[in-house]
Amino acid sequence: MTKGEKSSETVEQRAGRARASLSHLEGGRGIEGEGGDPMDPAPAAPRGSAVSKSALGPNEETPRRKARKTEGRSITVKLRQVRSEIGSPRRHREVLTTLGLRGIHHQVERQDTPATRGAVAKVAYLVQVVEE
Repeated sequence: MTKGEKSSETVEQRAGRARASLSHLEGGRGIEGEGGDPMDPAPAAPRGSAVSKSALGPNEETPRRKARKTEGRSITVKLRQVRSEIGSPRRHREVLTTLGLRGIHHQVERQDTPATRGAVAKVAYLVQVVEE
């Protein structure tokens, strides 16, 4: 086509050509929601999601776990660092920092949430649960 000629191509055709040229960015599957190959498996849910986003309505959020409460007050857990972080993996040292532990025999009180429990489990050889 020369410079002065008009294209007989429609907007939809140009958009389809643009989608096809971008399919390599989407892992070769094309853009989601375009139908695609019926034999392709559905995309997996992201790790850690209890409820798939498609099962929720448009204005709903994924449910979050909250701190346990007893008689109106939240339950806390008291932690003490019992070993030095020297020589432990970098990620474990970062977990200690996240928990707020700064050194041996330092104690902190944190809300008893699944996230806190997971962090304590990861560095169980460095910390001790004093009170629940």
